[in-house]
Amino acid sequence: MFNLEGEIVEELKESETVIKLLEGNVATRVSAIPYRDQIIQALKETGGMVKIDLGNVEYMSSAFADECVGIIVKVFDLNTLQQRIRLINGKQRVLNTLGNAILERVKMQMIGF
Repeated sequence: MFNLEGEIVEELKESETVIKLLEGNVATRVSAIPYRDQIIQALKETGGMVKIDLGNVEYMSSAFADECVGIIVKVFDLNTLQQRIRLINGKQRVLNTLGNAILERVKMQMIGF
């Protein structure tokens, strides 16, 4: 599917939810909480994929990444994160920050935190 500008646009399936991060710079744990709550709610209320659209995000702090996505490992588990969450339209540095936050949560779980 294409939009009016000729860009490829992914068509949503009925069981998918997209959560779009709107800020260009996402830096604090507090600012992550509304997004985290949306992600958790979508995971609980649907059986489908939850896509997190990072297209507007220029920078993400490790604190925001942990509170927004890393916490999913604690609330659910790594398997849920791997199978039901997709990060889309993210810049590599933002994806790296999120990956590091997830890795830290997995390590904490392995040692019992």
